[in-house]
Amino acid sequence: MSESVKEYVLITGASSGLGRSLAYEYAKRGQSLVLVARRRDELEKIKLHIEGTHSVTVVILALDVTSEHGLKIGLQDFTKNYGQLKTVILCASAGVSGYAEFLRVDDYKRQFDVNVFGAIRSLHAVLPYLKHSKGSLCFIGGTSSYMVQPENSAFSMSQFAVRAFANSLYFELAPYDISVTLVHPDGITTELGDSGVTGISTSQNQNANIPESMQISSRDAAEKIIRAIQNKKREITLTRHSRVGIFLAKHFYGVLAKILRKNAVKPVRPRKIHCQIK
Repeated sequence: MSESVKEYVLITGASSGLGRSLAYEYAKRGQSLVLVARRRDELEKIKLHIEGTHSVTVVILALDVTSEHGLKIGLQDFTKNYGQLKTVILCASAGVSGYAEFLRVDDYKRQFDVNVFGAIRSLHAVLPYLKHSKGSLCFIGGTSSYMVQPENSAFSMSQFAVRAFANSLYFELAPYDISVTLVHPDGITTELGDSGVTGISTSQNQNANIPESMQISSRDAAEKIIRAIQNKKREITLTRHSRVGIFLAKHFYGVLAKILRKNAVKPVRPRKIHCQIK
């Protein structure tokens, strides 16, 4: 490739959590970045820190993945003035939790608008550039796409959809030489783990019931994800307990379902409904 054309990694949901950790790890490797998130102030802080410590270029796009044309328009300006996209990592996510009988249709729509339709919008925006660079596309999923638990119907439904979408694209994009990687990152100790994929009712964050010894640092997680993308892995699970959980869900779900059903309790109506979007 010509030295005058710089390759960039684009990360959505880059203002916090795993997205931010990935930005820092890529910057350490000398990789220039396009960071996408809703919070411009947080993106500015990350840009200032990275460009102050590494010889890379950081382009920020303050927009929402629920916007129909925001990313597409932002990338048109980017490609005119900077370089080409080589890798795209879709980290933007929302979390809605709560018993189905108390969730409204709008709550499910809100969940899907970010996690599912946001991924579709992002794909449509980046695909022409990945075709040109024969690059890599990475989805951040979760073990909820295999294991469904009480109070988690909306989030799990969105994760099942993301897994199906990524698996389909793994085949569809092969003729263009675009690799597709799906990552299950449960148990990461980051801001996203602390504030969490929370949302409705009294559910705690997603790491609340995971022992510290079974969690993985955001830095280690980012390193594993970067290696998986470079090695064109189709699907990876970052933690041992998640790999065990997925194995059990694949082969012994009937047993797990009986245990969960036996221990099920009647739901309590939540005082307030809200949803957190990253």
